[in-house]
Parts: sequence; structure tokens; C-alpha cells
Amino acid sequence: MDIADSDLKASLFAASKLIQAQNEGQLLSMTSAEKIFVQIQMHKIPNLGGSQELRRTAVLPNRLFPEDISTCFIIKNTDEKKDDENCIEKTKELLKEQGITGDMFITLDQLKKEYKGHELKRKLAQQFDVFFSDSRIARLALPHLGKEFFSRRRVPFVIKLDRLKKVKQEIDLVLRTVQFIVSGKGNNVTVHFGNTQMPEQELIDNFKCLVEKLGDLIPRGVKNVKSVNIQGTNTKAVPVYRSSEVDPAINEPCGLELERQTMYKQVQEMISDVQIKQKKRAKKTKKEKKKQQKKLAAEEKENEQPGAEGEEAKNVQAANEEPKKKRKAAETEEGSEKTTAKPEIGKRRAVTRSQKAKRVKLSDE
Repeated sequence: MDIADSDLKASLFAASKLIQAQNEGQLLSMTSAEKIFVQIQMHKIPNLGGSQELRRTAVLPNRLFPEDISTCFIIKNTDEKKDDENCIEKTKELLKEQGITGDMFITLDQLKKEYKGHELKRKLAQQFDVFFSDSRIARLALPHLGKEFFSRRRVPFVIKLDRLKKVKQEIDLVLRTVQFIVSGKGNNVTVHFGNTQMPEQELIDNFKCLVEKLGDLIPRGVKNVKSVNIQGTNTKAVPVYRSSEVDPAINEPCGLELERQTMYKQVQEMISDVQIKQKKRAKKTKKEKKKQQKKLAAEEKENEQPGAEGEEAKNVQAANEEPKKKRKAAETEEGSEKTTAKPEIGKRRAVTRSQKAKRVKLSDE
């Protein structure tokens, strides 16, 4: 991909004029450094498996930020009494000895406690231009920064504060490093490669170095580059390079894409296996809970007082025997009525016979 110096200079001049026109009538002016970006458009959207992002870094020959940038250091609390203020003061003194200064120092514990809400994290991301994180706590600090740091590309650069003699070299290297983020959601990539206060030749050197590394940074190589533009923050893009020819080789995925796809499939399979196991465990726990409930109910019945059990049994038996008693009482009543009726009839018959006998005697006499 060949880009003439004259075309590049003309594009940089046009981009600077657009930035200047945008800042007219505002508090910002060309005296303050404005970022300059290169926008790269691809022919084919890379397939990285799901919604994954490919994050890579590239070191450019010249510094990307001006000298008056605001910096924030996220450090580890190395104080014996875990006093944040003492730790910050000691770290400042040690860095001053190496010729390094910072606008704000904050420990990991302070980041967790004082910046919990989304609004506080957003203000912190807007407050400083560059963030540095101690390598000993960098992995622990990332989850407490929030989405605002990633969307604004303010993710802290990792430096080794436990090696003070090499910290300055690391910071100089970091300030010349760009983040190259490729997503599977679109075919555009925007990279910061300079600012408006830099000399023109330094901008050209950074731009050429970045273009030379596109073959390693973009999936499917330089053949997948459709166009290259230069723009400022929220300004129109100025074209530098455009390729209308599409190489058929870019239709095939590269090795990096295949690797990411296989990793994504493996992760999805692991997630599905874990979900199946969790469902089985949930079913087992439900069955075990039911069994435990039954056992507890049986134990409660056994542990109840025997007198109460006897009374309950007696009440049940009495309730069952009541209809039987009523039947027996009814039957006895009917039998008694019959028995009482027979002797009355017999008496009547006996009386009539005696009367007849008396009458017969009287008649004989």
C-alpha cells in the first residue's frame, strides 16, 4: 500500500483546518492539543467468534501525547499499616527521584470505595488524559473501572512500579503506544496516532509506521484494507488512500480468525456443559429437599407426646364407634317394644280365660 508524501501532507493540512474550524467560537483553540486519528475501512468484516474484540498494540516512533497531559496513577498499597495517604506520599517521593510526576495518585482500595457508582467512574475517566496502573494490581483494578474507560479508550497502561529505575523508560514507551481494536461488528477501525501540536514530520513518521504494521494488525492482511482516512475528534474524514479492487484471497478467513472461532466454540461447549450440570444438581437438590421434609415430618410425629397421641386415637375410635352405638340403641329399642307388647297380650288372654272359668263355675252351680 503506497501513499505519496504529498498526498499525506495535503490530508494532514486539511484535517488540521477542519479541527480548527470546529473549535472556532469555543473555549478550545489550536493552542490546546487535539487528537488526530487514522480511520481504516476493511473490505470484509472479520469473524472472531461471537461479539469478541481483537485488541493489539503498536509502538510508534514519536510520542502521541503533548507534554502537559494530565495523568493518574493507580497504585498498590504497600504501607505496613495500610494507610492510603502515607503510601501515596511515599510513591510520589520515589517517582520524583526518577523525574516522574503525576496529577493524581489513588490506591486500589480507594478506587473500590470512593468510585463505586457509574457517574463517579465516568467523571474519573473524563478528568485525566492517561491512566497508569501498577502491574501488581492491574488485573484487580480493571473490573472496578467500568465501561466508560473502555469506550473512551482510557484503559490504564500497565507499568512496573516495583522497578523504579525502569519506570521512566516504560512510561516513555507507553506514550508512544497505540491501541488497535478490531471488532466483529463492523469494518471500521479508528487509531490515535498524533495531535495538532506535533510537528508535521513527526505525524508523517507515525502515520507511515502505523501503515507498515497494518499487515500484522488487520485480519487477512493489507489486501483487506479498503480505504484510509485522517480525521479529528467529531470532524469529517479526509481521504488518503482507497482501493476498489477486491482480492479473492480475502474471502477465506485467516489463521487468527479460525483460532478465535475454535476458542469461541470451546467456550460455548463448556458453558452448555456447566448449564446441564447445574440443572441436574438443581433437580437433585429438589428431590433431596422433599426427602428431608418427609423425614422431618415423620420425626415430628414421633417426637410428639404419647398422651396426645392416645387422646387423638381415642377421639378417632369414638367418632368411628358413634354410628355403631346408635344402630345398636335403635335395635334394642325395637326389641324392647316387641317384648313389652307380648306380655300385655298374654295377660289379656289370661284374664279372659279366668273370667271364662269363673263363668263356667257359676253356671255349674
